Amino acid sequence: MIEIDEKFESYIQKLKTELYATFGSGTVIAHIDFSPAVLSPQAENSEDFSMVACDLVCDFPAATYDINIIVETQRNFDELDTPRVSTLEEAKSLAILIAQQVQGFQIDP
Repeated sequence: MIEIDEKFESYIQKLKTELYATFGSGTVIAHIDFSPAVLSPQAENSEDFSMVACDLVCDFPAATYDINIIVETQRNFDELDTPRVSTLEEAKSLAILIAQQVQGFQIDP
């Protein structure tokens, strides 16, 4: 696991606000998929990329919030639902940090 740096911490703080607005005080479970298939954009000149999926689910109130952590060359945390990190290890670590913000989590093989 990596250490939390300033960008990760800032992202988590913004995400906490969004999660509270979405779920209120409901019980939220994070479903993390560390091994989704490598994705290929439709443009021929685009490179393949990988991601880690982190889906947040709440039964009451019924709501979901899907986060796809994309692995690219540049880190970018501007979009809460599609943060970009530079390594797969960073993506996995960020997914765990996100999951720690809710009541429980499950990691799918």
